[in-house]
Amino acid sequence: MTQKKKWTLMLLLASAMPVAAQNSYEGSDIRTAIPIQFGQVLHDNVDQTLRPRLVYSVSLARGQRFTATVKETGKAQVYVGIYSPTLTTLANSPSTLAASYWDTDAVSVEYAVPTAGTYYIAVWSRYGASEIELVANAVGAQLDVPLPSIASCIEGQVDDIQFNMRQVSLNLADEVTVGGVPICASCAVKPTLFPAFVDFLKQAHFTGTWVKVCHAADGQIVSVKSARR
Repeated sequence: MTQKKKWTLMLLLASAMPVAAQNSYEGSDIRTAIPIQFGQVLHDNVDQTLRPRLVYSVSLARGQRFTATVKETGKAQVYVGIYSPTLTTLANSPSTLAASYWDTDAVSVEYAVPTAGTYYIAVWSRYGASEIELVANAVGAQLDVPLPSIASCIEGQVDDIQFNMRQVSLNLADEVTVGGVPICASCAVKPTLFPAFVDFLKQAHFTGTWVKVCHAADGQIVSVKSARR
């Protein structure tokens, strides 16, 4: 019996800083910063209206020299700044430890780490939308930072994937249902905002592959696995 695939298609970086304070999405501020490791090359999307600010966290050791380089494919004019481990929000535009200002091609910033801790990288867009590539590098030993403990898992087929018209252009799902359990911003299990994760779920949806999604106590997804059954 052929399972019917269900898709729902229901089309946001002006002044980046005020808009960012109003929006709430994964990576919008320090509380929901997206963890990365140095040596990682990350592809993401910024949009002046929908995702004007992307915040990433990285654990660094004392004495490391850290660099963050952001390249863009559009004309969004991006800014990258490194922020202190002591900050709890970027809503009031706090001072940076280092920054490189608006450019339409690439921006790069370097910082000598005085104290071990979790630092924050913020990428802002001033005009339009663009795909970006973030390259984070550091000289020195990499810290072994464990992922959050898994609290629970959901598994089954990807029943449906829902996009709203604001996020479809960024390849970001508004809601996904796996084994009858919804994954959404207001759900117990929260969606990630990595386009690669959405691509993974799309493929599983089309092929009917069984998936297992595990999450931490706060609902943030920690791991995902697919298997044929």
